[in-house]
Amino acid sequence: MPSIKFSISLPPNVVASIDARGDERSSVIRYSLQRYVAILEASRRILSSIFTQEEILLLVNTLPEYTDNTVAIGHIAMELMAAIDLEQVDKKYGIDGKLLVQKLVKLSFVECVALIDAVEFWRRCDANGNTPSYGDLFKYRG
Repeated sequence: MPSIKFSISLPPNVVASIDARGDERSSVIRYSLQRYVAILEASRRILSSIFTQEEILLLVNTLPEYTDNTVAIGHIAMELMAAIDLEQVDKKYGIDGKLLVQKLVKLSFVECVALIDAVEFWRRCDANGNTPSYGDLFKYRG
């Protein structure tokens, strides 16, 4: 399959990590991204068995943007607890907020990343007028 070339900007710590893996940056980045996509796909399959559609909608409409903050991704449960305490979002969506927080606490960091990826995918599609179905969140997108 032919490759598509493009330019990206990366923070210094990511460049250092790439350079530590070898001299051929393009190959290192390509293989690393292929692994990342595979990890997201596997994690999305797990998430589809954990969360209901109502829970996902609550998260889509409640969680902040995590675009460039990988540390905050590990604090999704705390973000939701605050929204439940301050705004009673669980009651607005008719779900058990404590159960949802428990589900989030049990997620691995990688599963949290996949969840944020699904939330961002939903928001991107919705902003373009193409609201995805619940099932679309967990499908392969390559």
